[in-house]
Amino acid sequence: MPTLQLTDNTTLDITASSADSNATLNRYLMHPLSFLTPAGFDAVVGEQVKGLDATAFPITLKATGEGKFALEKTTLDVQLGAQASIGLLTGSDASDFFTSLQWPPDPAVAGLVSFALQGTLSVGDTATESDLTLGISKATTVTLTSFSTVAAADTLEACVTRAMAALTIPHDLKDLASLPPNTVCQFDASSCLKFTASITYDVVNDPLATMAIEALPPIAVNATAGATIEGTATHTSDHTVTIAKLPNGLIHLSLSLTRTDDFETSLTVSAGVSANVGSQDALAFLLDRISPNSTEEMKKIQADLLPGQVQQLSGDIKKAIDAALCSSLQASLKAALEDSESKNRVFVYEINLAALDQDSTRALQSALTGDFTAITKPNAMLAGIKELDSALTITSTIKHSLGVHLLGIFNYQSINQFVKKSKIDYTKDTHEIVLSDETIEIITNNLDSDKLREVVVKGITLTLPASANTPQAATPLNLVFFLRKAATDKSTMCQEVNVLRATGAPGAAAATSLFQQNLKNYGTSSLCLGLNLNSQQCRQLFLNSSGQPHDWLFFLQFACDAEATILTDDNANDDRRKLFTLGGGFWKQLRDAGAPPNQIALLQSQGIRQQADTDVINLIWWSVAMENYAKAIAANKSIEKAGEGLVKKSTGGFNEPWLVLATWSMLQNPALEVVFTSSLLKPAIAAGAGAASRATQAR
Repeated sequence: MPTLQLTDNTTLDITASSADSNATLNRYLMHPLSFLTPAGFDAVVGEQVKGLDATAFPITLKATGEGKFALEKTTLDVQLGAQASIGLLTGSDASDFFTSLQWPPDPAVAGLVSFALQGTLSVGDTATESDLTLGISKATTVTLTSFSTVAAADTLEACVTRAMAALTIPHDLKDLASLPPNTVCQFDASSCLKFTASITYDVVNDPLATMAIEALPPIAVNATAGATIEGTATHTSDHTVTIAKLPNGLIHLSLSLTRTDDFETSLTVSAGVSANVGSQDALAFLLDRISPNSTEEMKKIQADLLPGQVQQLSGDIKKAIDAALCSSLQASLKAALEDSESKNRVFVYEINLAALDQDSTRALQSALTGDFTAITKPNAMLAGIKELDSALTITSTIKHSLGVHLLGIFNYQSINQFVKKSKIDYTKDTHEIVLSDETIEIITNNLDSDKLREVVVKGITLTLPASANTPQAATPLNLVFFLRKAATDKSTMCQEVNVLRATGAPGAAAATSLFQQNLKNYGTSSLCLGLNLNSQQCRQLFLNSSGQPHDWLFFLQFACDAEATILTDDNANDDRRKLFTLGGGFWKQLRDAGAPPNQIALLQSQGIRQQADTDVINLIWWSVAMENYAKAIAANKSIEKAGEGLVKKSTGGFNEPWLVLATWSMLQNPALEVVFTSSLLKPAIAAGAGAASRATQAR
């Protein structure tokens, strides 16, 4: 019979074997496996646990020969000299361990003794990672640990023997059944695990023109829409899977992550197979969020395009949605774990092996291969399997903003015409979905958010007058600014706090407190501003109460005030803030100076950096364009002619939400949605300044 032995090569001989024929030692261990104990171990092995010093553990052992656990097409190889260890958990350490498994406390239990060994997984030519257990990767070092509860009067030898005999590789349900009550098996290894996650979105559509137009076409576009997307998350990293057999025979299974700071590289999400989001075609799914007449729009697209073209559209949309899902789950899972008592535990399930039916048996067996998708599916209702705690339940309640930019949609007469001509992409850093007409250059999977913000500002400037010139238009115009940054620096954090304060966001105090910690890295943060305007509000931007057009200095002053607000106390941009406070006279000089070298000379005379010329060019460009449109609207002249060449002018530099803030101020602070997120803040910060927002929550 296969056994595990501890020896000092002289008098010490502790041998463990299992009487259960289904136990790991009998099913998988090929021959006896022996470990050499350190000097002095024989002096304490006979002592009662209550007299031992837990700080003296773990006690390290070494394999005296090679041993193999053979499972189908895989082998867990314990090599000569491989390490093993004996551990002891007492007091608060034992209490924390039981709590993490939701194991009810027992006054008779004084702690746990553990036995751990290390092995390397080798895989046959036709084997898969799941052929061992729990998605363990090939050539991975695996730490296999068994725990046994102990009473105070138990000797260390008796406890170690029980722990070794309970050593379990959870390959199938027989292994779970053979695990003795009051014992625990634990796997630590690099593995590939799958689970189901639901992400809730507030979809914010950003319909814009990309070429000057006289009036908005009769297109109905949803300003916002809700969506809950269920996806399969794949996490490839280091995991700890713990399976405990309670005294009553019930099993508690938990998954913990060794790291929670690598989600951007270790966690991916797919919304469905092929070009589907769940059970729905990805194109149809997106149309439902854009158009109130999505069914008719879908029929027209299918009638006008070949099946392969429709599939290509759906595939491109699904790629964009999957990218957004990954980003959202990474942020919300990290937040959910940070808010939980067990900072790295993803879930705990209770399993009653006697109550399993065909579906739950299949789901549990899949889980033992590393595929937890069936168990973690929301509202799974599997017989004999009950969720005790899950960070995935929390992530499904956190609402994210999903920006969908429809660049050029107002240059078409219908949504289906626009979609048929669209290029589909997403920003690689902020994961905003972009549908753009053929006039916008899109590099697949490589659209830069800075470039997108530049295009959006131009599109807003083209679309505002068209909306103002279309009083009968039912479609509101959304002005959206979104910025997401990993490793947020102090300057960016300062600017985000300033926006929260200026807009009266309730989360401003929490963000300010975080900023005052004076950190070098403020984690991953994002700021989203959304301003929803009707045609009458758009018209008010251009004309005063007497119907007279505003001049460029009017628009410039609001833009400068917004920039000065954003840069308040931002030491890295003191000189740029000065630029925005020098007044109209200096800006007239900048405008009249013409060529950039002349403008730069004026800037340097005020101690302002040369690079601020980008601010000068952009704000003069925008304010002059707004003046030209105002004059055309007031005189009832062609606004399309007034906008000729507008798209070609401007040089970028739209990392700050000055346009949304300036417009908000010009209209005397209408309802504004403000959503700020930070991975370093536990509570979600979401607010509507000046009026109630849509209560968007995000992490």
